[in-house]
Amino acid sequence: ALPISPSKNVVRSPKTGDTTQILAVCAVALASGVILLILAVIVLYPLVFMFLTSVKSNLDVLTNPFGITTFKPENYVSTWKIGKIGSFFMNSVIITIMTLAVQLIVIILASFALGKLRPWGSGFIEILFLSGLFITSEMLTIPNFTTLKAWGLNGTRLALLLPYVTLGLPTATFIMINYVKGLPKELDEAALLDGCSLLQNLFRITLPLSNVPCLSCCPMELFRVCMDRTKLTISFQLATSFNES
Repeated sequence: ALPISPSKNVVRSPKTGDTTQILAVCAVALASGVILLILAVIVLYPLVFMFLTSVKSNLDVLTNPFGITTFKPENYVSTWKIGKIGSFFMNSVIITIMTLAVQLIVIILASFALGKLRPWGSGFIEILFLSGLFITSEMLTIPNFTTLKAWGLNGTRLALLLPYVTLGLPTATFIMINYVKGLPKELDEAALLDGCSLLQNLFRITLPLSNVPCLSCCPMELFRVCMDRTKLTISFQLATSFNES
C-alpha cells in the first residue's frame, strides 16, 4: 500500500514563539498609534483654539476661553476692513520679496568670493560675517531706531528693508561659504582649461551645484524669519505714531 501524504490544505496551529512575536508587533503598532494620536492632538489643538477664538465675541473670549458660546464669522470682515490686515500683509510680502532679492545677491557673491576665490583679507571678512551670528535683533532695536530716525526713514518700507537684510546675512552666508569650499576644485581647473571666466564659473558651475542644498534651504529660512520678525515692525510703527502725535 502506498503511504498517504498529508494534505496541503491542513491548517497548522501557530507555534508559541510565533504568537508571542505577533502580539509584540501588535502592541508596538498600537503604542505607536496612540503616541501619534497624542502628538496630533498637541499639534492641532492650538490651531483649533486659535480658530475658535477668532470667531468668538470679546465677552466670550474673557468668560469662556476654552469653549465657544457665540459664533461671529463677521470678525474676519471687521479685521480686514478696520484692522487693515490686507494692507499690512501686502507690506510684509513686498518687504520680504525685496529683502530676499537683496540677500540672495549678497550671499551668492560673498560666498563665491570668500569660499572659492579667497582674495587677500578674505579670512578677516569671513570672521566679520561670523561675528554677526552673535548679534541679536534685540541688541539692535534701539540703535536701528535712532539711526533711521536721524535719516528720516521711520514709517517707510526702507526702514524695515535695511535691518532685515543685515540681520539675515550672517547665517546664510556662513552656510554658503562652507558649502562652496567643499566643492571639488577639479571642476574649476577643468573649467579654467576650457576658457571659463569667473562669471561663467559662478553661473554654470557654482550656482547649479548649490541650487538644491543651499539656494533652496536658505531662502525658505530667510523668508520665515522675515515674515516672523514683527517686533521691529511694531517698534518702528509705534515710534512713528508717537512722533506724529
